[in-house]
Amino acid sequence: MIDTDFTGKVVLVTGAAQGIGAAIAQAFKEAGAIPWLADIDQQGVEAAARTIDGATLFAKNSDRRGREPQPFVQFVNTWGQDKVLFGTDWPVIDPERAIAEIEELGLRPEPARKLLRDNALRLFRLPESNS
Repeated sequence: MIDTDFTGKVVLVTGAAQGIGAAIAQAFKEAGAIPWLADIDQQGVEAAARTIDGATLFAKNSDRRGREPQPFVQFVNTWGQDKVLFGTDWPVIDPERAIAEIEELGLRPEPARKLLRDNALRLFRLPESNS
């Protein structure tokens, strides 16, 4: 259960076809968010989207090798840079791999920092650190 009000906020949930990802998307919906779902399992994520009222498929994902998710990159580099948080579905994908894949996207430095750090600090009202 999510105890923060996300009314009207768009959340992008990756790994949303089943399991924890689908449950997270449902929890965000129950907290008022508009979930956008993504997964490499296209049929699974389409099925999950049908079960979550108001969910949107973010983009057709497939095996990303050699293809960057351009809608996501554009979103993060522009008007979405204050609206996204980094997360990984560890233990399926370890954090080192996830960070390496984020770095491969070629995000601009400020939006990348917001995605990986600053937006979480702001959302969870965490103090800035000097490290």
